[in-house]
Amino acid sequence: MALDWERLDTTEDRHPPIITVYGGEGLGKTTLASEFPAPYYVQTGKNERPPTGIEMPTRGLCEEYSDIVNQIDWMLEDDHDRLTFVLDTLDSAEPLVVAEACARNGWSDISEGAFGAGGKAVASVWRELINKLIDLKHAGFAVVLLGHAKVKTDPGVTTDSYPRYRLNLSDDAGNAVSHASDIVGYIHQRVSIVKEKAGFHKDNVRKRGEGGGDRQIAIEERPGFVAKNRYRLSGTLPFKEGHGYEEIAKHIIVPTGRQVAEPAQ
Repeated sequence: MALDWERLDTTEDRHPPIITVYGGEGLGKTTLASEFPAPYYVQTGKNERPPTGIEMPTRGLCEEYSDIVNQIDWMLEDDHDRLTFVLDTLDSAEPLVVAEACARNGWSDISEGAFGAGGKAVASVWRELINKLIDLKHAGFAVVLLGHAKVKTDPGVTTDSYPRYRLNLSDDAGNAVSHASDIVGYIHQRVSIVKEKAGFHKDNVRKRGEGGGDRQIAIEERPGFVAKNRYRLSGTLPFKEGHGYEEIAKHIIVPTGRQVAEPAQ
C-alpha cells in the first residue's frame, strides 16, 4: 500500500518514564523509588527489601518469572490506586528469567541447548518482560527498575581499556534494559581524591578518597559509568532523601495510572 504523504503524524513521548536506577549498597535506590507517586513494590530477591521506616504495598517475594508478569497484569487490568511499578532488583530477576527460558525449552540448565540457543531463549524472555514494562508506561504508570552495579573493563577503541560501572546483568540483558529506559541513573556519592606525602621521596604519595556523603544521580554517559536520559538533561541530579522524586518530576510526564472509562448512563 502506498504511503499517504499528506497525512503524516508527529511523534512525541507523552507517557510516564521507565527509570532504571543502579548503584552500590545502601545509597538510597529503594528510598528513591518509594518517593514516586503511589508505588507498588515487586520483590525479586530474598535480600531485597525497603529500608526501615519505608512501607510500600507488595505481594511478597517472587518465586518465579510468572509472579512478576502476573503483578504487571494486575497493574494493567485491575482497579487499584497504584501509579508506580517498582521492581527490586533487576539482577535478582535475571535468574527467574533464565529459569523461565529453561522451563519453556525443557532444559534443566541453560547450557543444555544447542550452541547459542540458551542465549537466544533468555533474550526472548527478557524481550517479553521489557515489552510488558513498556505496556505499563503506555498505560500511564511510571516504572522504576532498581539494580546493583558491577565493574567491567571496556575495550578501548581509540584508547586503552578502562573499567566502567554498569548494571549487574549479563551484557545482552543490560543493553536491552538500558535501551528501553528513558532514564538510566547511576547513583553514587560525591568523592574527592586527597593526596598526601607518604615519605621523603617526592613521588611517594598516598591517595585517599574523601566526601561528605552527598549523593547524586548521574544521568548522562561518562567513561566511568553507563547512564542516559531522553530528556535533554546533562550531568547529574542531586539526591536528598525525601526530595529525589521532586527533582525528577520537574522533567518527566508524571504518572496518572490507567484511565478507566466512565460507565454509560
